[in-house]
Order: sequence, then structure tokens, then C-alpha cells
Amino acid sequence: MIYIDCSNTYQRNFSGGISRVVKEITMNLTQLAPDEVKLVIYAKKDYYQFPISLQFESVKSSLSTKLGRFEKSNRGAKLKYKITAIPILYWLLQYLRSHHVKYKHLQKISLEKGDKLLLADSNWLSPAKKKALLSIKQKGVKIIYLIYDLIPLKRPDFFHQAHITTFQQHIENSLQFACGYITISESIANELKQLLQKKNKSHLQLNYFYLGANILPQKQTLAEKPRRTIQDFFSTKDPIYLTVSTIEPRKNHAFLLKIFDKLWTQGFKGKLCLVGRSGWLTEELQTKLLKHAQFNKKLIWWQDISDNELQFIYQQASVLLSPTLEEGFGLPIVEALQNNLPVIASDIPTHQEISKGQATLMTVNDTQAWQKAILDHAKREKRVLNYQWITWKESSQLLLQQIKSME
Repeated sequence: MIYIDCSNTYQRNFSGGISRVVKEITMNLTQLAPDEVKLVIYAKKDYYQFPISLQFESVKSSLSTKLGRFEKSNRGAKLKYKITAIPILYWLLQYLRSHHVKYKHLQKISLEKGDKLLLADSNWLSPAKKKALLSIKQKGVKIIYLIYDLIPLKRPDFFHQAHITTFQQHIENSLQFACGYITISESIANELKQLLQKKNKSHLQLNYFYLGANILPQKQTLAEKPRRTIQDFFSTKDPIYLTVSTIEPRKNHAFLLKIFDKLWTQGFKGKLCLVGRSGWLTEELQTKLLKHAQFNKKLIWWQDISDNELQFIYQQASVLLSPTLEEGFGLPIVEALQNNLPVIASDIPTHQEISKGQATLMTVNDTQAWQKAILDHAKREKRVLNYQWITWKESSQLLLQQIKSME
């Protein structure tokens, strides 16, 4: 049996990047192989089976539900990232998330020899899981780690110390427990390969697969109209530049805002649209955005966009901008290109890999080059791009093959 650990996503019920991936692959894997794949969550020192058909809100306690809703609010998000900077409070938050789940709908399970466990979620947030992993490894369970990136190791300046410490421990634990790793791009697989060589763990299996993207055909009508404020913002002939990502240091939003501030002083009519929840170590930038003279005029920031609204935005925007400094994959680039939305992105290995020559790749933090590219795209007509990418079903099929290949 293949078990997929999706604890963090279903205990927090978030809509961030990793959570989006976990929800897609769990849904598709259980449809592709219902007799071979089961979903599990870890809490109170045990694993519990989680039926994909069950809405998670029905098994969350009132405390965990309120905690999750508070974290999603602007005030809650800011407070959460202050808490995560303090290790003891950080671990207390993880305890509250994982120990307040109703179990009457969930069945406790025992993983046995021959089973495989894919740690598909942001498992570094659950340091207490170490003893459980040791126990099931001793029973003969094959443990496979899904690695999204190694950025906390490469660029610790992008994270709070508590996050760095737990991620480092997560990787060290994986060297002890893993039979193999699966990454979400070849670029990250190459980085992990180098790390395994340094740790004398080159014998561990290493594969990669690509994330999927399900995009609504251009001529198909959206299921629901986006809210009026979104429609109004896009009811203009002026070019609208889009970025889709959490407001965090590596995403480089401050660099973009600096460019647009300069262009706006020169009379540039283009608009900047930010889509993504508030993140960490960017409190000053977030305040600057909300108090900006162009906010709700030429500058907008939406933190609570639905999938349907995001699809509308992809279809209506002029260009996607992705100046990120480090990336594990870059799903918004794939989604944008599938919508025939031109992309200007930083010239880093993962962007080279997924854009297939269809994006304009720019040197990182080259202000003049980025400014010129932005102005050039303002004069261009949208064109049909010769870009194709795999669906989430196809992505999940690849992942299932990689899991089965690991022994």
C-alpha cells in the first residue's frame, strides 16, 4: 500500500503553493489508484487514514478551525510570522495545529513492512514526527521524501531562524529515514544530488517529476464571475502587470515596486497587480504597499483570490512578472504561459527548465534591463504561445510511477 502523508495541508487547510500541490496530487492519486493509495495525517503520535471524500472542516475541532481562519486574516498572518521567529512559540503553534483534530471520523492505521509512505507535505513543520518515522522504518516501511526546494539551506537570509533550524533538522532526519527522494524539477534534483554526495548518501534513490496545471480553455466561460472590484480593476486599456506569489523575501517584490515607482513618476500608465498572501520578513514592504499613493489605483494587492478569480486574472492581465531570486518550480509561469500570457522572469535554472524558451528571462536584479523589458511589453499585442504542459492527472501519473520504482 502507498500512503500519502498530507498532515500539514489538511490540519491547516491553507491555500499556499505547497498546499495547492498536495491537494491536487492527493485527489488525482486516489482516483488513479484507489486500491493502492491511501491518504494519512499524523497527530498525537499516530497516523490516521483520511478519506479524500471527507471535507476536512468536518474533522477539525472548533479551536483548530478558529486558528486556521485567524491565520488567514491579515492580522493573523502578521502575528503568525512574528511567532515563527521565536522557536518555542513556533513549536507551540505546530502542536496546536496537530493536536486539535476530531478523530471520530478517522481510522487509526498501522503501516507495515512493504508499505510505502510519501511525505508529500511541508513536513519540516512537524518535528515531533521523528519518533514515528523511526518506528515505521524499523518495521520495514519505505519512506520517500517529496522535496520542493532547498532554499532554506541555500539562502537562510530569506527565513526566520526557527524555520531554518526545523528545515535543517528535517533534511538531516531524511538522511536517516529515507529510502529515496522525489523532487519537483530536475534543477532541484541536481541540487539535492550534490547535497547527498557531500553527506555520503549518494546511494539513496533520487528521481523527479513535474507539477501539473489545469487551465480552462480560453473560450470557455468561467463557472462564476469574479468579484466586482477585480472586474473593475481590469476594465482598462492600460497594460496590467501581474505577479502571483506569497509576499516573502525571495520573491523580490521590493525590486518590482522600485521599478514601477520610477516608471510611474515618468508618467507610465501601466498597473501592477499582486496576488498572494502576506508572508514573513516583509512587514515593512507590506506596510509600504498598503499605504502607497497608487494603492487601489495603479497598484493592487489581493490576498484572498479564488481559483476561479485567478483564472480570470490570468486571462485579463498583460504580462506575468516573476523576479524571484530562488525557486523550486514556478507554477504561475506555467499557468500564465498556458493562458497565452507573456512572461518576464528571472534567469534562474528552474525558470529556464519550465519556460521552454517561451518566457523573457532577465538577469536577476538588473534594474535597467527589467525596466526596458516592462516598457517593451507594454507596446506588444498578446499572441498565441506555442506552449504545452502536463495536467495534474498526468503529473500524478508520473509521481505514482516514481513512487512505485523506489525499493
